[in-house]
Formats: sequence, C-alpha cells, structure tokens
Amino acid sequence: METITLLPIEQLHESPFNPRKIFDEQSLDELAVDIKAQNVLSPLLVRPNVPPMFKDDPHGAAGHEIVFGHRRYRAALRAGLTVLPCMVRAMSDDEARRAQISENLQRKDVHPLEEAEGFQQLIDSDHQTADAIAATFGKSRSYVYGRLKLLEACPAVRDACLAGDIGSETALLFARRPAALQVKALEKLQSTQFYRARNGYTDGGKEGFRAVQDFLNEYFMLDLKEALWQLDDAELLPAAGACTTCPKRSGCAPELFADVIEEGKSGRHLKGGTDVCTDPDCFADKKKAHLKLAAVALEAQGKVVIAGAKARQIIGADGAVKGGYIEASKVRDLIKKAKADVTIATAQNPRDGKTKQVVKVEDLQSAGIKMAETKPAKVAGRDYEAERKKEEAKAELETKVRRALFARVRDAAGAQPRSEFDMQLLAVYMLDMVDYDNEHDLCAAYGVKRADEIAHQVPAMSVDQVANLMLAIAMSHEIECDSWNLERSKAKYLMTAAKHYGVDVAEVRAEISAKRPTPDSAARAPKGATTKSGAKKAAPAAAEAWDKSFPKPKSKSKAKEQKDNAGAAGESDSQADLLADTEA
Repeated sequence: METITLLPIEQLHESPFNPRKIFDEQSLDELAVDIKAQNVLSPLLVRPNVPPMFKDDPHGAAGHEIVFGHRRYRAALRAGLTVLPCMVRAMSDDEARRAQISENLQRKDVHPLEEAEGFQQLIDSDHQTADAIAATFGKSRSYVYGRLKLLEACPAVRDACLAGDIGSETALLFARRPAALQVKALEKLQSTQFYRARNGYTDGGKEGFRAVQDFLNEYFMLDLKEALWQLDDAELLPAAGACTTCPKRSGCAPELFADVIEEGKSGRHLKGGTDVCTDPDCFADKKKAHLKLAAVALEAQGKVVIAGAKARQIIGADGAVKGGYIEASKVRDLIKKAKADVTIATAQNPRDGKTKQVVKVEDLQSAGIKMAETKPAKVAGRDYEAERKKEEAKAELETKVRRALFARVRDAAGAQPRSEFDMQLLAVYMLDMVDYDNEHDLCAAYGVKRADEIAHQVPAMSVDQVANLMLAIAMSHEIECDSWNLERSKAKYLMTAAKHYGVDVAEVRAEISAKRPTPDSAARAPKGATTKSGAKKAAPAAAEAWDKSFPKPKSKSKAKEQKDNAGAAGESDSQADLLADTEA
C-alpha cells in the first residue's frame, strides 16, 4: 500500500503530458477558498522527476511530476499552501500518459478537444492505432475516429468550440470538411443574416445541431450520382485523384460519416449514402475540367462549340433553346432548301454537359429564311391548346400582381433614404447574375472560388464596400474572351469605368503585350500606344461616356426580349433561394 507524503509545493511540477489544458478560473478560485478552509483532502499522485541531464534543461527540474491533481495543485498555489499530500509512485512516461488519459476520460468536464489531443499523444508517442485505443478505453471506433478528426478543425472552429459557441458534435460536422471550406461554412452560419433568419439558429449552432447539419448538407455537400465524370477517373484532376478513393467521400470514411450514410436510408430530403462529396470546391473544379475536355474533343471534330456562360444563356434550365437561338433540327430542312450558308453550332449545357445543335435566329433572317410559328402538338385525350391558354391566363394575372407590387414597393422605398439593405440586396442580385466564365477574377479579388460565396460577405460590408463590389461585378462581366466572340466583345462596363477613373487602356495594353509577346502582337498593337511617362489620359465627361456605352433600348419589344432572356433560366440554387427568402 502506498503511503501519503507531504511534499513542498515548490518541488511539484505540472506534467507535460497532461491532456487537460483548459482550467476554469472561477472554479479554481472557489476550490482555493475551500482548500484554504479545509486543506487538500485528496492526495495528488506524483512520480519522481528524472534528474536533469543538461544545464538549464526546462523539462528536467528536480522534484516530482504531477500525474493526477493539476487542478488541486493550482488551487493550492492560490490558497498559499506550502506543502501538499502526495502519493509517490515510480512510473514510466507511457504509464503516466495512459493513466492521465484514462483519468481524464472518467471526468465529466473533460473537453472533447483535450480528449482528442490525449488520443493523438498515444498515437504519436506509443505508436498505437485508433482501433487499439478504442479497445483499450472501451470506446467505439466511431467515437475515437470522431475525436481525432476534431484535431483537423480549423482554428476558428476550434476556438468557437473551446469558447462554447458550438458543441463538439457541431464542430465535428465542420472538421469533416477541408479547412478552407470550414472557415467559409462557419462564417456563413454565424454572420449571414439571411440564413440566420431563415433557419432560426441565432446562437451559431450551439444548440441547433440538426439545423447546422441540414445547413451544411444543403450548401456544402453534393451527391456524386450527379457527377458528369467517371468517379474512378484519377487523371481528370491529378492533384485530387479519383472520387472512389477520396477521404472526403462519405463511403471512404464510414466511421466519420455514419450519419451521412444512414441519412441515405432514412428517406429524408437530405443528401445521404456512400456517394456524398463533402468538398464542393473540388466537385466544381472537376466539373469544369470535364466540360472543358468535352468541349476540346468536340472542337477537334471540327464543330463550332458554344460553352460556359454563353451556352447557359442559350439553353435554359428546362433544356429549351432560347436567347436568340433555335434548335437546328427545327430549321435544317429550311436551310437545305434555301441552300443558305448558316453556321450550325454545338451548345454545351454547363449544367449537365449535354449538347444541342443550334442556329442563331439572326443568321437565319439574314439568309432570308422565314420560320413558321410552331404550335403544341395535339394528343388524344389531352387539350394542349386549352392548357396553354389556362397557363397564359395564370401568367397574365401573376404579372399584374407583380407589376402592382413593384409599383408599391418602389413608392415605399422612394419615400425613404437609401439604406444598407438596398445596396446589399442589389449586390446579391448582381452576384447571382455573374456568368460562370467571368467569375474567376471577381472570386480571386474576394478570396473565394465561386461568386455566390461572396454573397455571404455582403452583410458585413460597409456601404462603400458594397458599392465597390457592385462596380467590380459590372467590370468583370466581359473579362474572359474567346476567339469566336473576340470582335463582338467590347467590354463596355470595364472600358467605361477605365475612362471615368482615368486609367489609360492603351498603356495597360502596351505593358501586358510587352510582358507576354505573341507572334502577331506588333500587328495588333493599338496605334498611338505610349509608355507610362508619355501616356495621355482619356477622360471624357462621365455623362457622355455613360450614354455612349449604355444606349437606351430602341424599342419596347427589344427591351422585353432582353428581360425575357435574363429571366428564363428558372434555376433554383443556393443564391436564388437566398433571394426568395427575402420575399417571404
């Protein structure tokens, strides 16, 4: 039986292996008062320190190392005690470490992150496996794997968990994602007023575990069954590897994604099962790479390919061709009969990768080809004409309601000074309109990978920052150029802003051409391009530049056509949902 010995408090030292790093100051003060009145009733467990081997060795102090009782030791220091009752036991580092972790596991107040660090110490120092730790301490494999995964939480998530803003289960939901996405998800959850109001979790997720789980499932998880590429393709993005072996796929880490896998069996509306991707940025990059390869293959066949944002404008979410184009199959016979030289292009739908052969209506009209108005085909037992008229009547009524609503809201808003809400709503709307091909530079400026992610920063911006964002969106609209539309793409927004703010376009063009020369750069160099010292600033009156770049529509029908083209997509995604929520 071990004897209890009174040891001088200055000979006791805290253990470097102790998993416990968090001590509640108020609790220590209360314990100190109790110790001052009754002394230390339960002895500390200590082990003799190994004598220091080197001079000034901070870890080789003489005396005894505390195995159990760090909290009592700290409180005794505050109470002014000079000696403490201790049980002295000779223990190896491994024995002391295991004893401390085991003792910590028995305490109800041990923080999950401290517990995780204790498990990691056993892996790093004792070369134990997670499965062995689970067997040693009587825990499930998913419990140990979950605790270890907490250590991969980004600093912001760990701080929120340590501060008690989010629970450990909620922190694990974040930790299962790449670090960059963790930060975005946490900021979106805690800072975006639209989503806080929508989902009802104003505490940052401290209590609403299910609400946070649903939130992350909706915006930060994707069903791999919808992927356009082969999941076992490791060459599509070599740095990412194949989806089938990726640890961010739910089926590759069942201990961590048991809830996601079970979700696929529950029949709820959430994404679930073994083929769920938890890295939407990687998913988007693979989709973009796949579409680009497919477009290159089509061009290699001699086809004129329309891809990206232009194709999104041509093919609606319902698959219908619009935006001044018509399916080639509907006019092929007319083209053949007229013997017209009309370009038939292949439009690649960026949503699903499917293609349609299309012809520009303007080209048909230039070739003198007139198209008959098509009517819905009649099918026995169904009156399509009556259904069409019914839908038209509903649409007409809804248009009247919205027109009246527009007028009243405009009058109500006009009676008040412009506010942060107005600017934020406009910025979010503009972000939703950013084309897929033109978002790269805008996203780079705001440190994100997709334009809709910038919307989550908007509520925290000042009015000037929001206005600057809207200007940036307008300027980014026509940055990306393709050989097929180079002559028609004038970048009017960017050029107008450059003139207004006195930025010399010719000077920039000359600088970039000098840095990245091309075989025909001299032939394409603008006349009169000068060096920076000799550049002439082109600064016409702001109003004149604006009128020149943005002429009014020539006719009502043309304006209506532009409006129809802009609103025909009908997609429902995260950003559209955000705008819809503001209506409600």
